[in-house]
Amino acid sequence: MFKMLATLIRGNAADATEAFAAQNALPLLRQQLREACAEIEAAKHAIALAMAGHKQEAERAERLKAQRDDLEIRALAALEAKEEALAQEAAQSIAHLDDEITACEKIIARYDDEITTLRSRVREAQSRINNLKRGQRVATANAVTQKLQTKVAPQNTSSLEEAESTLAALEERQRTADLTREARRELEMEANPSTIAKRMADKGLGTPVNSSADDVLARLQAKAKTTKAK
Repeated sequence: MFKMLATLIRGNAADATEAFAAQNALPLLRQQLREACAEIEAAKHAIALAMAGHKQEAERAERLKAQRDDLEIRALAALEAKEEALAQEAAQSIAHLDDEITACEKIIARYDDEITTLRSRVREAQSRINNLKRGQRVATANAVTQKLQTKVAPQNTSSLEEAESTLAALEERQRTADLTREARRELEMEANPSTIAKRMADKGLGTPVNSSADDVLARLQAKAKTTKAK
């Protein structure tokens, strides 16, 4: 039982941690990017220091070589002048300069290797950061659009459905009222004696109620004949 409770507590803690990380993923990503950028800046500073050290050692090696070349010329002159003691002193100095130059060359080579390695790592890290920044922009845009959709789109569509049902009912009642009025007008017209007489006249039963164009024309022609006869 105790083991089960301990497992349950660990599970709840893990769920809470995951939920917290999910809710704060964007702020966490922004901070991680800031820290990564700071590390790259530190690496760039280290490269700059290494390049400065490389240049200093190269300049030191050039000075030492110049001193050695000068001493070699003077040592040769001393030998020609039979100045063995001076030539010996010059040889000792030249040997010391050779050791210093060798040390400088080893340091320069070390700097070269370190600068090459650091530059490669910085390029790789910068490329990864650029990819992360692009992904961050996409994730931020997705988060913004999700918030907009949440604000704009109704969470509960029941109100819309109820409004649509109400509108449909109103339209149906209006249609029923229109049809009812139309039917009542027809009934009233059917019960009207004038309407009945017209309907019968239209079927040739009795005199026409309304004059037709043919009737008017015939009357006019008869009147014209009468007038001409007078």
